[in-house]
Amino acid sequence: MKSISLKEKYIDIWRSIYAYAIPTIVCIIYIIIYMLTLKEVLNYAFITDSKYFTSMLESIITFVSLILGVFGFLLPILITSKDSDAMIKCFINSIDKRAFSFNLKMVIVSGFTTVFLSCMLFFFDVYDEWFKTGMILIWIWFLFYFMSNAYRFISLLISLFLKEKKRLGKETKNRMSEEEEKELKEQIKRNNKH
Repeated sequence: MKSISLKEKYIDIWRSIYAYAIPTIVCIIYIIIYMLTLKEVLNYAFITDSKYFTSMLESIITFVSLILGVFGFLLPILITSKDSDAMIKCFINSIDKRAFSFNLKMVIVSGFTTVFLSCMLFFFDVYDEWFKTGMILIWIWFLFYFMSNAYRFISLLISLFLKEKKRLGKETKNRMSEEEEKELKEQIKRNNKH
């Protein structure tokens, strides 16, 4: 077994935290800008002051719905391909099914939460300022959490369907060599440390 380089260790650490780090960093930046705007250090308008705020909410609801639809399209293909495709079968047999299932459920839950919060923000004009600001922060966090996790899972599913299908199909006739299987299991283990 080959040793993991320092760069690969950092990449593995980043892969395990980026779905939480990105939304948290964006929220911290939003809080800083919001506070500096309140103290009139910056001359920005608040996000809810934009006349396009509701249009943005509609666009985000459409975006999240489309991504959830992609999951609804790709997951049945994954499930039906698990018996016929060697790479998908190896993936299914190698993953921590509980962790994979939990992470997939969190993508869907965060998508629904983003849509729900977006719908609630349509009523921003009736909320107190502190409640509206808190709700926007939670909304931003869930939106970026959803986007980060959705990107991870969609790229994983697409790579399972497309990556090396030609090579596996022609050279091994849906059977993997032991070396390829070990390499794939290592790659899956590194990717599932999220």
